Amino acid sequence: MQVEISRLIAFVAHHQHYLLAGWATFFVAKTLSFIAAQPRPVDGWTLSAAAGAIFPRNLWASRSSWFDMFMFVLERLIAPVMSLGELAAMTLVATRVADLLGSAHGHPLGELTGVALVGCAVLGFVISDLAGYVAHFLMHHVPALWEIHKVHHSASVLSPLTASRSHPIERKVNSLVNCLLSGMFFGLVGIFFNATIDQLLIAIALTKFIFDVMLLDAIRHSDLKISFGVMELIFVSPRVHQLHHSSDPRHWNRNIGIVMSLWDHLFGTFHKVENGQSFHFGTGEGAAADDRHNGFRGGLIEPVVRMVEVAIGKGTRPGEVPGGASPTEIAAAHGTSAD
Repeated sequence: MQVEISRLIAFVAHHQHYLLAGWATFFVAKTLSFIAAQPRPVDGWTLSAAAGAIFPRNLWASRSSWFDMFMFVLERLIAPVMSLGELAAMTLVATRVADLLGSAHGHPLGELTGVALVGCAVLGFVISDLAGYVAHFLMHHVPALWEIHKVHHSASVLSPLTASRSHPIERKVNSLVNCLLSGMFFGLVGIFFNATIDQLLIAIALTKFIFDVMLLDAIRHSDLKISFGVMELIFVSPRVHQLHHSSDPRHWNRNIGIVMSLWDHLFGTFHKVENGQSFHFGTGEGAAADDRHNGFRGGLIEPVVRMVEVAIGKGTRPGEVPGGASPTEIAAAHGTSAD
């Protein structure tokens, strides 16, 4: 058992190649986009022109991007510890559920190995993504949590680094929701397959690996104008997520899905991106308000203060939504009726 846990610790701490894959895909896509935009026959290409297209100054030299870089380094420092904590908490929930409900199923379906293990891990990925949708939905609809999530939406430009622009408290809320939902799922897996703790640990770690590979945050949080066509019925494309970051009131609280846009279609939060549509990114509170988040105090300390103020009734009134508009104004912007 100790050997298995040691292997899992090493796995969680070092399986960062999905991050490299995401960034590599981003730069390949940027390069191909540059090539496709050139006149034919090709002549007059310069290294400076290619560098300017792939690394645009307005993207990499902005205060928003510099803060993204700071948050990226912070995330790299704390990610292994948080991953191990989430793994342990999810396993704890799973074992408690298995203990409470174990007598409800007397005959195991088989061993949690091979195809059964992979199948449970894939289904676990779906549950994890649903948990991500639920947590993200709460971030947008609970005023106190929005004050924390606002840090992420204050980015004025999108780049692969923007994926790391999340307050540590937001990460903990996401982790809590995922531990509860995924933990209950793996508790049922433990019951139906009579799985041992080490087998559950392997299944949970495999689920996390699948989720990290499918996430490819470097692409989703980029300025690449990539759509998935009909596949957007299931998966979130960069264009779908760009609309989510739009400061336009018509786009607030839309396209909430993390990896799968399926949840947005099921729960009525999907908003289609029109051909040629462009976006201005931010919270909708203005450039000055967004820029305040681009620093240690404005990005990490002040959001906690505002979250507490809202929670005790001294800040944003309960029922207000991101950007300060009323539910009626949001509904009008979407052409729907307010709740």
